[in-house]
Amino acid sequence: MIKKRARNNNGENESDGDLGIHVIVPWAEDPDHEEGIGGYKGNGKRKKKKVRNKFIALLVLAAIVAVVCFFFDDLKRLVFPSSETENVEYIAQKDPTLGIEMVYVEGGTFMMGDEDDHEAGSDKLPHRVSLDSYYIGKYEVTVGLWKTVMGYVPEACSSLDRYPVSGISWEEAQDFVNELNVMTGKNYRLPTEAEWEYAARGGNKSRGCKYAGSHSAAKVAWYGEDNYKKYVGTKQPNELGIYDMSGNVEEWCHDWYDSDYYNRSPLRNPQGPSSGRNKVCRGGYSNGDVEKCEVSYREYYDPSSTGYFRGLRLAL
Repeated sequence: MIKKRARNNNGENESDGDLGIHVIVPWAEDPDHEEGIGGYKGNGKRKKKKVRNKFIALLVLAAIVAVVCFFFDDLKRLVFPSSETENVEYIAQKDPTLGIEMVYVEGGTFMMGDEDDHEAGSDKLPHRVSLDSYYIGKYEVTVGLWKTVMGYVPEACSSLDRYPVSGISWEEAQDFVNELNVMTGKNYRLPTEAEWEYAARGGNKSRGCKYAGSHSAAKVAWYGEDNYKKYVGTKQPNELGIYDMSGNVEEWCHDWYDSDYYNRSPLRNPQGPSSGRNKVCRGGYSNGDVEKCEVSYREYYDPSSTGYFRGLRLAL
């Protein structure tokens, strides 16, 4: 803004004259004004402080974005707990009343049997099998679950809820499944022998381990113990997150036993012969030899017989 002031004969200023010029600049009264090479820098200190604050804010924002990106999958599973956002070993459905956890096993094709065992009989010869997808129990059926469904604890079994139920026949295992389905309205069942072995091998995530999840039996199996069965889920799980498929207790399967099963069974979804004398058991047990913990090992018993180390695992 420019104002002109006139002077009279005495040299005094008069208003509205045309001899003097005063220039009023906008930063004239700014205590933070600095003069630099390029001219005046209004509010210099304040501008520097604002720039510094913006830079700090950007750094904080970048750090937050980095953390979110790093934990994106975990956050996604927390906010959107659907099977599509989870790795297959964690895909499970849990019964809201009984707490039964079933692990999803994606269908696929595998070599059933033991192709590395040159002394194996015909009941262990390798045989290519394809299976549709299914669910299998994350743990062996426990004493607690059996007691809830059946109302009693088997005589040869511990009364501790987290122990695997044992000392049961195939017929008793089937009775349990039937009662469970009445209670839940679902279609639980015993796994077929092929389903059991495919899940024990780790399904389509298999690393080709000798035992269920490891080449070291001690990491995944209770075996050769003199005392008793162990709590379920206390060893390492296999590739699908399933526990105790090697050791602890033997597990009844749906199938009738057939010594020539691997030579004559169908390629897709085999269920064993339609009749027979014995039912298949799989997985070895905590008082048995380590060889019985191998994923290809087969046992068979009369369906009405009980065994101190015989239990079961559910399929769906």
